[in-house]
Amino acid sequence: MFSRHLLIALAALLLPALLTGCAAETKQPDYFEVLEVSGTPYERGYQQGVHFADKIRSFYTMLLTNSIFPYLNRDRDDVSSVLMPYQDEDVYGDGKFPHQMMLESARIFAEFIPQEYLDEMRGLADGSGMPYEEILLLNTFFDTLMGFRGITFYIRLVQGPRLEWFEFVGDLDQDGIDNDGDGEIDEPAEGRQKPYEPSPFAHMSEVPLDAKLRFILDDDKPGVSPDSIRIQLDDKLYLAGDPSIETSPYARDGKTIEVVFTPPEGLPPASVVSLILQATDLTEIERIKPYHPRPMRDERITFTTAGYGARPAEVPNRGLDDGRTQPPSYGFAVRGSATRDGNLYVAHHFAMIDSNTMHKHVTLIIHHPNDGAPFAVLGYTGVIWGLSGINSRGFTYFFDTSDTLNNPFTQSFNEGLIFAKLTPHGVPAGFMGREMLKYYGQVAEGLDYLRATPASFGWNFLLADANGDMAAAEIDSDITARPEGGFYTYSADPDNPENRDAAGRLYGSVGPDDLRIASHYQKDLNEIGYELVTFNIQPQRYWSSFYFRSLRAFYNAGDALAAEYGQLDRQRIMNILGRKALADQRDSMVAAVFEPQTLKMFVAAGEVPATDAGFRAFDLKKRFQGGTAR
Repeated sequence: MFSRHLLIALAALLLPALLTGCAAETKQPDYFEVLEVSGTPYERGYQQGVHFADKIRSFYTMLLTNSIFPYLNRDRDDVSSVLMPYQDEDVYGDGKFPHQMMLESARIFAEFIPQEYLDEMRGLADGSGMPYEEILLLNTFFDTLMGFRGITFYIRLVQGPRLEWFEFVGDLDQDGIDNDGDGEIDEPAEGRQKPYEPSPFAHMSEVPLDAKLRFILDDDKPGVSPDSIRIQLDDKLYLAGDPSIETSPYARDGKTIEVVFTPPEGLPPASVVSLILQATDLTEIERIKPYHPRPMRDERITFTTAGYGARPAEVPNRGLDDGRTQPPSYGFAVRGSATRDGNLYVAHHFAMIDSNTMHKHVTLIIHHPNDGAPFAVLGYTGVIWGLSGINSRGFTYFFDTSDTLNNPFTQSFNEGLIFAKLTPHGVPAGFMGREMLKYYGQVAEGLDYLRATPASFGWNFLLADANGDMAAAEIDSDITARPEGGFYTYSADPDNPENRDAAGRLYGSVGPDDLRIASHYQKDLNEIGYELVTFNIQPQRYWSSFYFRSLRAFYNAGDALAAEYGQLDRQRIMNILGRKALADQRDSMVAAVFEPQTLKMFVAAGEVPATDAGFRAFDLKKRFQGGTAR
């Protein structure tokens, strides 16, 4: 029998150890992994497959089987209501739709992927023990998902309410000011925007403080629900039923309604004000619980009030950063006068669909090909391409999505209408990155490649090289065969008029030595627009759920760079990537800083947001030469 004193002594000794043990068990694993591979494409794929076999299966199951496939399956009804082939129960029923649709897409994408990457995926399949077609699907799902998402999101939106036009009710046509920025003063209905045009800048300026706002909302059937109206004026929310919101039938037997909003306290003087308008229709969708109506996209209208003293085109449509929405992917490059040492830095923060999965499967794969220059890609287990990458010559790229209906899925609908199947076309974006790393060392070469290569979707690329050159490229699938070929580029050169918009602003720069992109087009503003049967096919700014979020991130990043222009260095850049306003707190996947001139790379991965993990350093120059420096 132990004495009481002995038990107390043992407890005193064991308690700290037990507590320490408990703390150790809560420590998050180091999910981010690094692997060097060498040899032929097949051999390099095989090495990845052997090393990551368990994680590849985990990635496929957690991301596709458990997350994306169920999400896509919910959209089958929307798609099959328009595209009849997807009504086939034998092929697409009983939950088979997402896998079958993605597999069909992957097989077609394989026709556009260079043979060496097919060989690498074959090696990866053999090394991991997974079926080759599952590896092919895993390497093409992203492009398929983005095209499919664009089509389905648009189908849902056109079936819900939409803002037809709006106006400021006040004395805007009698104030001696060009309120709408069209070059005319006090024309009739100066305070009206008809039709409504989503804008990266303010819609109106110098609005009287006692102005009301009038909105016309339409829904094809069964109509807009007056009880669903929500208006957020800066940080104040007003709901239907509030005395400040009045609704009444406007047209089409009440399916089109008028909403008049009278700010209870008036508008603040000399201010930038943002308003978010929300509504749903009268439908009750019963196939997914909880049953719900169809919503419109949140529309953000920004304006200035009397005394602010700026034209609409001088005021960003940033909106209030209130935490309701998260920043999407963005990135930038800085050099010369923007940096403390004059060196070039490239920074990227990617965010989209973490699903509590992506951050657990981040990989840096360093390739030593038997027939070319070494390179590194930052991606995910089982995926042979990266969201960003760098080669031994210092050529660096990263890319972000840019929603567009100018994509092959829309084209297949154009050609087959209700009998169409969603058919991809073009080289998947990640494989574009791989091709540039293999062949090129200069930005100009990379731009030529992107210009000549058919794109699978809408993408924004930023390219940089060891000479200090940097450029942005906005691309789409060019299904309407426009003269510019679905390719737009710009840089930070202030002397080149191609780098400025109609108002004279640089597209992506606050000075001569910085360049940034996000998840929307800056230059390719009207990438598509035509009528197809009952569908009005519109540019991204009218429907993309990323659009307003991306504008805010783009402007916030620009402000951050401007505030430290001339003092930017590696640490300050890392700090910018980690700012709460610039780091998605739910779906941040990976962040990286590249130094093309020294071949150094810094990666934050393994947590959400990624930057919470801190940045891990890699001396790629030594690794490319066969060393193992970190």
